[in-house]
Amino acid sequence: MFRLETLTARVHSAPVVLPLLDRPAGRRRFVSCQLRTDGGISGFGVTGQLLPTAVRAVLVDELLPLVRGRDVRDVEGIHTLIEQRLNQRRFTGVVASAVAALDIAMWDAHGRGAGRSVAELLGGHATGVATYVTFGASTYTQGQLVEAAQHAVAAGYDCLKMVVGGRAGGWREDATRVRAVRETIGPDIALAIDANCEFSPLEARQLSRALADADLAWFEEPLAGNDPAQLADLRHRTGTPVATGQMEGNLWRFRQFVDAGAVDILQANVVYSSGFTEVRRVAALAAAHNVTLASAGGWSQLNMHLIAGVRNGDTVEIHPGLQGIGDSIFPDAPQPERGRLTLPDGPGLGMTVDEDYLDATAVTPA
Repeated sequence: MFRLETLTARVHSAPVVLPLLDRPAGRRRFVSCQLRTDGGISGFGVTGQLLPTAVRAVLVDELLPLVRGRDVRDVEGIHTLIEQRLNQRRFTGVVASAVAALDIAMWDAHGRGAGRSVAELLGGHATGVATYVTFGASTYTQGQLVEAAQHAVAAGYDCLKMVVGGRAGGWREDATRVRAVRETIGPDIALAIDANCEFSPLEARQLSRALADADLAWFEEPLAGNDPAQLADLRHRTGTPVATGQMEGNLWRFRQFVDAGAVDILQANVVYSSGFTEVRRVAALAAAHNVTLASAGGWSQLNMHLIAGVRNGDTVEIHPGLQGIGDSIFPDAPQPERGRLTLPDGPGLGMTVDEDYLDATAVTPA
């Protein structure tokens, strides 16, 4: 009853809605994956926006013929088969994204068939998770940043993250914006910054040193290319905690960060990092090296299962733009309360998929 029988995948495009803005801040593409087993058990997975039509093609044209008829509970065997037949050199990118969507759907189906949540299947360490909120978009004015920070604190968040990089005034303008937020929220609220791989090593050092008195909780993805050696150099020169990993596709990339002494926080995301199966290996890597394991890159509705399931899970990101899309896919998804998410009681992912929303946002046929 657990053998994979059918799989469909579609590309979607949805507006990104951010607080304080009177129009969408662009659109986000994603790929949905829905499977069904010979016993009629369904599973749902999703992956992110990079090269979505190629991701869909890999799912439908390459992965489905390879894994059809396999037991969806045999995730390690299926990952091994995919590596041996399609990815001997452990490429990431499109392959990792497609595997992530398939893997999430397999864990969802396994949980539905077993009557247990994905978090329980992963270890069942907790029924809820701490969160932090990415409140500060790069499109916000400084005044909007301050207002958004005030709203986040009033909502009960004690850890806030804002985006830096890409400003006309360079790192100096970023430093001014960060100081304005720190003055607004005071010393007791944790504040992190995220450059989305925007800066050169020199620019990142200059910004870190300019904000030495801002008590940054971490500097996320500061460098172009996520260069492990340069991340280690930045971390050691400035003393600012470094976090990265949300878009990395496999265990080997995470190991490079650890081996280089480049990170304080590994930020795995099941939507991009080849799914729950690979990320639980990343969790073991983090535990073995006493490095914090958190989640970044949004999609809290899925990543909450990872962070709650493993013993060393720390926090899950609430990313307002992606949060709205995830909540539209899963209209009964749990909502943060005073900075925490309580996981749903249902089996698998534990949430209902809104097929009407998927139909409305689809840009390719199933």
